[in-house]
Amino acid sequence: MKPSFIFRLILMMCLLALFGCGGGGGSTSATTVAGVVSKGIFTSGQVKIYALNADGSKGTLLQTVSVGADGSYTASLGSYSGAILAEASGAYKDEATGTTMQVADTAPLRTALQSASGTITLNITPLTEIAVTKATDATSKKITVTSISSSNTTVATAFHVADIVTTTPVDVTGAASATATEAQKEYSLVLAAVSQLMQTSSQDLTTVVTQLSSGITGTGSSASLAATTAASFQAALQTIAADTSKNKTGVTDVTATPLINIGGTTATVTLSTLGSATTLNGIQVTLELPAGVTVKAASSDASTALSPLAGLVAASGVVPSGATFLAHYVSATSTAGAQLTLGLISTTSFATGEFATIQCDVAPGVTIGTSSFTSSSYSNLKVVDAAGAVVSGITVSAAVK
Repeated sequence: MKPSFIFRLILMMCLLALFGCGGGGGSTSATTVAGVVSKGIFTSGQVKIYALNADGSKGTLLQTVSVGADGSYTASLGSYSGAILAEASGAYKDEATGTTMQVADTAPLRTALQSASGTITLNITPLTEIAVTKATDATSKKITVTSISSSNTTVATAFHVADIVTTTPVDVTGAASATATEAQKEYSLVLAAVSQLMQTSSQDLTTVVTQLSSGITGTGSSASLAATTAASFQAALQTIAADTSKNKTGVTDVTATPLINIGGTTATVTLSTLGSATTLNGIQVTLELPAGVTVKAASSDASTALSPLAGLVAASGVVPSGATFLAHYVSATSTAGAQLTLGLISTTSFATGEFATIQCDVAPGVTIGTSSFTSSSYSNLKVVDAAGAVVSGITVSAAVK
């Protein structure tokens, strides 16, 4: 890790960022909305997309399009840009029973987006329906437009899945689901669990979705499912996941995924270096998380290479502005906890102290504290100075806030 290498790395990243930004300009482009409708995957139906007025009332019908046999749709909204509401109705294949079921036009699944422009992905599922419900004022029955994004985050957090609007669901009953990304598999298994819950409780989709919505406590990144709601949902989730005649994703044990944390809590963990050195320029360390503690992560393809979702793992504390910070995540197994490998490079030297903040999911019944991390929690520790020389006498510690 010579200084010249560090400068080349930083320069390369800057050039990539510049080229990625394009040449600027600001020409107005048409708005195109595309996605998948799933509770399992829709096999037919229609999607209606409305403009949302400033007061949250449903405005002009912008487009009506058909849903394909694979659940997909594409709608051109012309020059419109702004808040939208998508409503989907039609037939879908129920994962728990294998039968074809209907979502009526009078009780559609919905997705709201605070600002639509350009080409966007807009998937429509029971979770996005819950988010619309959360963003709707109980008295006026109008959507609070400024709450749409936070409501989407609330629901994603409560069910421990990635972005509920842009993560595309797959058909868990089909063999092709085995090649989907981890985020897609987890989202789709949650949707399949809704079907399983409908079957075990002998209730329709509207009733189950209403109960799940009512069971969400807290908002934003602090949201979770209440204990009773979480218990019944976890039972349904684990039942459908373990049934390989219905679940072809390859994920049959949810204890090794963030989904086991549905009904759990969150914790903020900070990592710090200890020692007398004042000229650090690079840190590498692998942290093994305690049992029942995970970090939401996903792959950009269908590989096992996972990266924490944006904002969940970040440089903090003594780290200078402009430092390069990378994180790699390995899911928990039956014999080892989840592992998070962090890499930090800075051309500006920094002293020992806090260098990373991690937002963790904690499974129901699990308590995490600073004492949950011991010396065996850390491995592959390497600390270097600007010349690439190893800085000795440095250790790492964790604190739970």
